[in-house]
Amino acid sequence: MMEKHLTPYQSVITEIKSIISSGQEAAYSASSKAMMLTYWNIGKRIVEQELGAVNVQSTVEV
Repeated sequence: MMEKHLTPYQSVITEIKSIISSGQEAAYSASSKAMMLTYWNIGKRIVEQELGAVNVQSTVEV
């Protein structure tokens, strides 16, 4: 009996599921991008520190 009441809403329910799914995918993508940029910036900063230390050491040895 309850199913008959939901039948007119089936297309709306399907569309809402699709909207939720699309939103979740966008959130996952944004989160992945943010994490990738975070790790890239951490690596960049470490390399800059190491290169700076090498340059300072080269100057001292001369």
